[in-house]
Amino acid sequence: MELKHFQDEYVEQLMSAVKRNLRSIEDNPDLPLQHIVFKSPTGSGKTIMMSEMLKRLSEDDIQNERNLVFLWLAPMKLHAQSYNKLNDNLRDSDYQLINIDNGLSSGTLKRNTILFSNWEKLTTTANQDKPEKDIKKGDWTNVATKQGETHKNLIDILAATREAGEKVILVVDESHQTFYGEKSQRFVREIVKPTLVIEVSATPKVKDNQSQVIEVPYGLVVESGLIKNQIIINNDLGKLSEKTSTKTIIENLVDLALSKREELRETYRAIDENVNPLILIQLPNDTSELMNELDKNEKKVIEEILATKGINYDNRKLAVWLSEEKKNLEGVKEVDSPVEVLIFKQAIALGWDCPRAQLLIMRRDVKSETFKIQTVGRVLRMPKAERYNSDLLNTAFVYSDLKAITIDKNETDPLVNLVKYQKSEIRKEFSDKNVRLPGSIYLSRIDYGDLRADFNKFLRDKFNDILGPSLTKGKDGNELTIDESKLTRPIIADEIVKQIDDISDRSGLKTVEMKMDPETIDYLFNLLLREFIKPFTGFARTRAVVYPTLRDLFASAGIEEQAMKRIFVCSTTNQGTLKKIFASAIDSYNSTNQREMKKRRDRAESIEDWSVPEIDSFSDNYAEVSMERNVYDHYYRKRKVSENETRFEDILDGDRNVLWWHKNGEKMRQHFAVGYYERLEDETYRRNSFYPDYIVHFIDGTIGIFETKSGANSSPDFYSNKNNSQKANALQRWMRDNSELGVWGGIVNRVKDSEFMLQGDAITQEMARTRLIGEEVELPEVDYDFNNWNRLEI
Repeated sequence: MELKHFQDEYVEQLMSAVKRNLRSIEDNPDLPLQHIVFKSPTGSGKTIMMSEMLKRLSEDDIQNERNLVFLWLAPMKLHAQSYNKLNDNLRDSDYQLINIDNGLSSGTLKRNTILFSNWEKLTTTANQDKPEKDIKKGDWTNVATKQGETHKNLIDILAATREAGEKVILVVDESHQTFYGEKSQRFVREIVKPTLVIEVSATPKVKDNQSQVIEVPYGLVVESGLIKNQIIINNDLGKLSEKTSTKTIIENLVDLALSKREELRETYRAIDENVNPLILIQLPNDTSELMNELDKNEKKVIEEILATKGINYDNRKLAVWLSEEKKNLEGVKEVDSPVEVLIFKQAIALGWDCPRAQLLIMRRDVKSETFKIQTVGRVLRMPKAERYNSDLLNTAFVYSDLKAITIDKNETDPLVNLVKYQKSEIRKEFSDKNVRLPGSIYLSRIDYGDLRADFNKFLRDKFNDILGPSLTKGKDGNELTIDESKLTRPIIADEIVKQIDDISDRSGLKTVEMKMDPETIDYLFNLLLREFIKPFTGFARTRAVVYPTLRDLFASAGIEEQAMKRIFVCSTTNQGTLKKIFASAIDSYNSTNQREMKKRRDRAESIEDWSVPEIDSFSDNYAEVSMERNVYDHYYRKRKVSENETRFEDILDGDRNVLWWHKNGEKMRQHFAVGYYERLEDETYRRNSFYPDYIVHFIDGTIGIFETKSGANSSPDFYSNKNNSQKANALQRWMRDNSELGVWGGIVNRVKDSEFMLQGDAITQEMARTRLIGEEVELPEVDYDFNNWNRLEI
């Protein structure tokens, strides 16, 4: 299992938090119950990261010292999916995994046991209306918890486990759903009595100050290629309905989804990707007898529509997953499965993982007009966990018969931002007046701050330079102590202290040199190695790069692996020499790495001609604003936007010299960007991209490109902060290089109300107009004096 860079980083954070809490609890048993809240977005691989954390924890000394068992609880049937996934990921570990569905046979849970259950199997009581204080152990009536002579029950098993000295860690999957209910909380408090709770959710409910939140940023997940960039609702429905008014709603939705599925399939083929995109069709979720009958009729209608398209159960292009019927589900998750459409209800709305699912048809629930974010998560994952150079392939498509969108959301769920159901198209009068701007740059991230394998060359060279081939004595007095008898640790011995304040010289305490045990050496070696390579993120990944080289270096000098670790750990003099070697190797590596990373970044650039997208879609974070000169027929503005932008847009929309204007986006291939080199804190540079705010097409044919700011010419530090000067210069260079297009503009600064200033030595409209008609004009140099501003005249 190969983790993404961000996954590895947050696995390390999780493991550190668990170890830190266990040590704190051991030092202070009276601490209130601690909660680690792991907040990670839908599609980020929460279960994979948790399983990797458990794997690393089992290999760490803390697991062996503290006798840990785990109870993994989840809503509905999600525990079974988690059990299957962890069973695969932890197959070669020391863990024993038990699914409560298979029964409980043992009287206790042994160390390294992970028991999986759902809440429903545990928290049923004999009398739901009985006051909480009157409910006793025997009132828990589910088969897993009720008293009986012929089977084991979890209540007694957990009690016996704790009495045997094992510590119970409770893992709560999708904790926002059930965990904070009254019965669940009482069951945890009175029956589970955990040492530590780990909550896992995309939208957790953080309730108290005992919670420590570890949050994975949403942008890292999108950037890694695990999930899609956006979700578009009812794409092309307006065009289709005009021509097919005689068809029913469901016929139109199916037609749209099938057409889009074929377009996706052909796009995958064009880049030699064998991915067969899957359409999910969700029936309304209603359990009443009447609605069940209507569901059957609707399912039959959908099957008949699909049959006319050559999609049926017999040719394995159609599958169904209902509680009472399951067909063609074997291998349905494989990227090249022949199944093109899957009909389901609520069964796969939570936790089901099929990355090739890219289209969803959601039928309206008669009781609700709500758009369910959790279900949309089923089409969010990327088929091969990597982003494509295609906006189409990086998009999920949802088709629904909702007459309006009311998103069912937790305000903290960033997935809402991807759902785009508000569509805009270029106005017909502007369709032949688009622009072409060459050299728009799109950068794919390739530098994650971790250590690459070519570091080992520098490490070998520095060991040889400083210590020589024998690794014992080198030049300038550098040496390592390798004599095992001298590699010990001082331990205080036989010291009687009557009054602690009397000890003024701690060096005078009596000590005995003792040989350290291998487990402690392993632990301290990892801490020391982490310190030596601290500038680089992801210790587990970085250790995997460095450790084999260290082992081979010492082996070539006749020093075995465990002896090498003792040399690191048991001598402060050795540690000083080793730290010097690592620091020197890192310096040499960084010097070369900057040049190499520049080359890699250059190769990661995608440079294309840019025009305003014919169609764009917007999420619930945008509200429609009436604008006459915006390039789109519907203009959607962010609900939270600066006053600079609203004032500037009012100026553009009210000026008769403006043909149309466009609000540029950022960070996606469909947006216009200029490349520049960002200055870092260490005075080195890295490639970056700058997305100016506005592209404006003027009546005279010139094109204005503007970035709005406030207070720029009154702040002496403005252009030294956040690379503003590099961005401004990059835009001016781009305009000089493309001056024949009649482009002009730059940074515009609002000084008061609706008055804006333009850099006085930027390319102006007059220069751009002259260039546009082919006359030569002297353009200003780049690298400006940014104290020079003139009133902006449009």
